[in-house]
Amino acid sequence: MTTTNVKFLNKDKSTFFPVLRTRIEQYFQENAICKSGGSPMVGKAIFMLSLYLVPYILILTNLFPAWAMLILSGIMGIGIAGVGMSVMHDANHGSFSTSPWVNTLFSGSLYLLGGNVYN
Repeated sequence: MTTTNVKFLNKDKSTFFPVLRTRIEQYFQENAICKSGGSPMVGKAIFMLSLYLVPYILILTNLFPAWAMLILSGIMGIGIAGVGMSVMHDANHGSFSTSPWVNTLFSGSLYLLGGNVYN
């Protein structure tokens, strides 16, 4: 049995994405919207990183009973998901900041979460 690769040729592909990109650029310019997140993005990053790091530090102190540490680990899990799905994701797409090095820095939050770019 042989395998066959199915390919679909999209005749409009060459015009669709440039037109879409132009319309998006035009929309952002007409409505004076910045492509980077600005101060709301910084607030979101601080909140999400705190949601991850504060419970982690509290767990490391070992001052709480087991049931409280279980709750803290749940909160930490929500923080991990928040950092991964918002902070790191936005930075990877270059929308966290207008500065490329800031985007690279916050893209590195993947390593803080225990991930790796090669996984």
